[in-house]
Amino acid sequence: MWVDQLPPGYSGRILQGARIDPRTLEAEAGFYGHHDPERCPSQLLRTQLALRGDSLILRSHRLVPLPTR
Repeated sequence: MWVDQLPPGYSGRILQGARIDPRTLEAEAGFYGHHDPERCPSQLLRTQLALRGDSLILRSHRLVPLPTR
């Protein structure tokens, strides 16, 4: 699974799942810091996926800070 291909510790910081655009295979997920309240991630994980056979694989990823509220 593509989430398992992220750096160590990343998968445990994606608490609400990811949204994947089936046309572009771009995915976004809230990325929670250790002190972020539930439902308020401080960053957004953006990924580019690819299809290999019947599996999605990770091509690239980056973290984007979210504005503070």
